[in-house]
Amino acid sequence: MNEKEMDAYLDDFLTPYWQNFVDENNDGEQSFQSDEELEAMYALIKGFMSGMVVNGAQSIPQITEDDIQAAIGMLDKAPTDVEPEFDELVEHTLTLGHLFLAWLSVSGSIDLTGEQIDGVFGEDLSYLSPMDDMADIDRDEYHYDRADLAEYRSETANEVSRQAEKAAELFVDSKALNKLDGQVDEDDEDNIILTIQSLAVHLYGEYRQLPFEEWTGSALKAVLTGYIVKDAFLASKDYQSFGPILKAFIDFIAGTQLMTATLAKSLKKAIDEATPEMIRLGQDETNYSETKQLILSVKENNTDPSEALFKLMDDSSDDNPFDMLDQPDNKKGKPNVVSMEDWKGKPRKKGKKNKKPKKR
Repeated sequence: MNEKEMDAYLDDFLTPYWQNFVDENNDGEQSFQSDEELEAMYALIKGFMSGMVVNGAQSIPQITEDDIQAAIGMLDKAPTDVEPEFDELVEHTLTLGHLFLAWLSVSGSIDLTGEQIDGVFGEDLSYLSPMDDMADIDRDEYHYDRADLAEYRSETANEVSRQAEKAAELFVDSKALNKLDGQVDEDDEDNIILTIQSLAVHLYGEYRQLPFEEWTGSALKAVLTGYIVKDAFLASKDYQSFGPILKAFIDFIAGTQLMTATLAKSLKKAIDEATPEMIRLGQDETNYSETKQLILSVKENNTDPSEALFKLMDDSSDDNPFDMLDQPDNKKGKPNVVSMEDWKGKPRKKGKKNKKPKKR
């Protein structure tokens, strides 16, 4: 089975369940931030589930503890001498895989209990955080816990994330972007919200500045030429327009009395000063993290997100897990994976029906 066949197989493997998982987690205060994030998450879960398929799992209801161990084991074999971003990708894959399996257990889609699933992952679940703790994702890499700063608090970071997301959504819904002479495509609105939200999280994480009255020009310039270049999901063509977009957001916030006019003027000056350097750095894709390059390759080249993830895994290791698919099982002398026709003929349970995703 080649990569394209494996990709199609995994789509069929996940289709009855993944959208229900997404819908349920979108229903409530916490929601996934953008289409790009959902595509990235789907790529990660397909990478995780591929280990189970390699182990012989034929459908989700038939998943065993051995299958889960095989998926974890495949990720554990990832080389340790590659880019740090790959280690983070593995960690995020394990986190999402654990959450997805826990949801499958609660929904009755698999026979395994939560305790059994936790047992396979091991007693040390420190990497596993709730989905609403995503504000901590860059904590180590961007040195949030510096000695010269007040104590970093995850609950505060998550509140900053929610507050900034809400303000960015109101900004986009206000149609203030229409004043920018067509610089913004409607399809970019979700990414604008995500980028502003992430910027606010980094202003808190890196400088302990709460939105919006505590923001300073110096901190804003540093984040614009640091995180926004390296890890924000902006392509090289987007940096030219991001400065004007951010200034329009600042005007919007000042108009809602969440920021003084004096501070707004100071921050817009800082944006003007940082924009040339941000654009210069943003034109050079070698300044992007590997995770960002992965996401942009999905978005810009219209490639399947799983193919991008598989390419990253292949580039990082000589061991291709898909080579195992056409080799016979040592014990039974049969292929590890049945044909698609045979698999589709087997009965499958359906995940429980959930509400539709929350709309802005």
